Amino acid sequence: TRSEDDLVRFIGTRANEIVLTPPRPIKVGDPTETLDGLYRELFGRPSSEPQQREPLIPELDRLFRRESLLGRARFNVPVTVPLLGQSLVVPYVFSNGVENLVRPEVLSRTEGHSLNKAERLALEGDLIQRHPEKDQERKVIVVLQLVSGRAPESVQKRVCDLLKEYRIRVVQMAALDEFAAEVEASAH
Repeated sequence: TRSEDDLVRFIGTRANEIVLTPPRPIKVGDPTETLDGLYRELFGRPSSEPQQREPLIPELDRLFRRESLLGRARFNVPVTVPLLGQSLVVPYVFSNGVENLVRPEVLSRTEGHSLNKAERLALEGDLIQRHPEKDQERKVIVVLQLVSGRAPESVQKRVCDLLKEYRIRVVQMAALDEFAAEVEASAH
């Protein structure tokens, strides 16, 4: 059973761009309609509509949708992070003896958000790599878009260094063509 105190404790552990406030009683006519309205206000569409969003890194999406990779790449593969039990959807997966989970990421405008994202990626990636699923070795590859003017170079370096420390392969946009050639040559 979960209580209001549990919710308040959970709220106290979160800090990002969306600020959670303590729960307060409110009278609403139709809870579903109210929640859908709040969702639309935050995200622009009702929660019941399927999300059709543009790829985070369109160049990477085009790479994996090439005809030469037809049937050798999988898209939007659900993955459970071992020990954490969290589910995530990996946009691109290919196999070359190892299941490669390719996650595109764009650094935030602020140092704190970029480093928080890197910490999350490092933890999730490390757990995924250290705990094979069905005896299948898995590797996480982060394709990192470093948008000029958004993340200072020193932050970009720290993000890359942190991911590499956890054996997470980082592919930067400048090396995307090399990565594309590698995927086309090795994916089966």
